[in-house]
Amino acid sequence: MHHLVSVITAALLASPLALAATACNGDPALCSLRYDQVTYAATHNSGATNLKFDCHALAKSCTAGKFLCWGYEASCNALLPGNFADCLWDNVDVDIITQLNDGIRVFDIDTCAQDDGSVVNCHGFGTTRALGPLVSSTFNAIAAWVKSHPNEVITLTFGDHDGDTTAMGTSIKNSLQASLGAHMYTRNGGAWATLGDMVSSGKTVVAMLSRGLDTAGVHYDWVESYDNLIDDPYFAVLANDDNGGLLQASYLNNWCTRDPKAISKFQVIDATIALNFPDIKAQLEKLQFPQEICNSQLAGEVNYGVLDTIVNFCSPKLGYIFRVRIDYYRQSDLFPVVAKLNARNIAAAASATVRKSKVIKKKTVVQPLHA
Repeated sequence: MHHLVSVITAALLASPLALAATACNGDPALCSLRYDQVTYAATHNSGATNLKFDCHALAKSCTAGKFLCWGYEASCNALLPGNFADCLWDNVDVDIITQLNDGIRVFDIDTCAQDDGSVVNCHGFGTTRALGPLVSSTFNAIAAWVKSHPNEVITLTFGDHDGDTTAMGTSIKNSLQASLGAHMYTRNGGAWATLGDMVSSGKTVVAMLSRGLDTAGVHYDWVESYDNLIDDPYFAVLANDDNGGLLQASYLNNWCTRDPKAISKFQVIDATIALNFPDIKAQLEKLQFPQEICNSQLAGEVNYGVLDTIVNFCSPKLGYIFRVRIDYYRQSDLFPVVAKLNARNIAAAASATVRKSKVIKKKTVVQPLHA
C-alpha cells in the first residue's frame, strides 16, 4: 500500500498541475502575482538572426528591363558581403528557442510577406529588408517548447510588418491558432489572471498584435491589442537615438519625467538603438553595401551601464515595468535587472496584501450581545 501511494505521489509531482504549485517563470513567488504585476525579459526583433538580405525585393524596383533586372538580382547575391545582413539587420545572435531556454519571455517578432503570400521572420521594409524562416515554423517550435515547459508564461508581440496588413494579419493569427491555440490565454477585457492560474489552466501564451494586425482579417478572442496595452517610447522619443548617450538622455530627460497622472498603460524600458543610414536605399540600389558599424556593437554601448542607469532612474518614476527589452542580450545585465524589478514587484504585492488586510480588519465590527 505504501509503495502504491509513493508511486501515485511521484506521478502527481511529475504532472503539470503539481508543477503549477511550485514555480512560475522560475520563481514560486511569482505564481501569486497577476500577469500585469510581473516584469519580463524581452528581446527586440526576436526573429532577426541569420537573416538574408532580400535581393529579390531590391531587384523588383529595377526598371531596366527583365533581362538586365535578372542580372541585377544575381549581381546583388554575388556581391553581397558574407556578414552584411548579420551586421545591419540581426538584433540577436541565437534563435527563439535558445532565447526561451535562456529565460527570455517576451518576443518582438517582425514579419514580411513574400511573393507567394507566405509570412516570414524579417527585419526592414521594401527594398531594405532581410528575411528569415517562415513564422509558421517558428510557431511550431515554440508550441513544442511550451508543451514541455508548462510552468512558463510567455508573450508574443507583432507590430512591424511589410506586406498587406489584412492578408498578413489573417495569416499570422491562423498560424498562431494552428500551432498554439490550445495554450492561448484569453482575457476578454477583464482583469489579468495570476501566473499560477495561467499555469494551472495550461493557457500560458499571450499574443499582442498592433499596427492593424490585431483588427485586420480573421478574429480570435485571444488577440490582445498591443497599442491599447503598451505605452511604447520608440516613436515618442527614441526613434532617432543612434548611440548610448542619446538613448540615456531620452529616458532620463524626457520619457521618465512625464507626469505620473498621465501614465495609464503598461510601462516598458526598451534599451535599443538603431543604425542610422539615411541614404541606405540609394546605396543598395547601386549595390553598395555600407558596413561602418554593426548592431552588435551598438548593443554593447547600452547593455550594461546605460541599461542599469535607465532602469535605476526610471523604475521608481514609472512604477510597474512590464518588460525590459534589448538587443544581443547574451552580453548584458538583462537578467539581473529583471530579477531586481521582480523582487520589487513581489514586495509591492505583499505590501498591498497587508494593507488590504488591515483595511478589512478595521471595517469588521463585532456587535455586542444584548440580553
